Order: sequence, then C-alpha cells, then structure tokens
Amino acid sequence: MSKKTILYIANGNSIHDVKWMTYFSEQTEKYSCYLLCDTLCELSAQTKTTLEKSAIQLVQQIDPISITRPLKTWRSIRQYKKLVKVLKPDLVHVLFATPNALWLNFS
Repeated sequence: MSKKTILYIANGNSIHDVKWMTYFSEQTEKYSCYLLCDTLCELSAQTKTTLEKSAIQLVQQIDPISITRPLKTWRSIRQYKKLVKVLKPDLVHVLFATPNALWLNFS
C-alpha cells in the first residue's frame, strides 16, 4: 500500500480537530498529513509545537473566502489551487463545514 497524502482544512486550535488529524498523522508509514488554516485562525506556539510533534505539517495560511473582498478571495483560490497541485493530496478533508467546505469547489 502506498503512502496516502491527506490535506486537512480545519481550525488548528480545535482540540477535536487536532485529535482527529493525529490519529492518521501518527501512522507515518501510511499517511502524510497537512493542515491548511485560514488567516483568521491564529495558532499559538504551543499549538504549532503540538502539530509538529504529531507529524502534522502546517502549510501557509490563506485568506478566508469573502464576498465583500473578491480580489482577496481570487488570490486565495489561486493559492489553494497551487497548494493542491503541489501536494497532490489523495484526500482533502474538511473538518468544519462552513466556510471551509467552500474550498472543495476549487480542488
């Protein structure tokens, strides 16, 4: 079985999200796990350390989707598409439906 790549779109500050991601990330022979948060999610140093210890790789944050700022949204979509192209995830897993599920439209 080849190693699977999982891209999580989640809130890194949520203990529930981190526990879910950790289940897979600690199986390093089976999974490579990446976390994408938007810029509204400020991660503490402690959270970043926890993610690192759990083998969850934090990717560059992106601006959230905004109806009132279409240019910023367009840049974020481009950044997201580029990330997906580079990582080539086998699975994109959204751990909070709104607004994170909107990103799946651009995969």
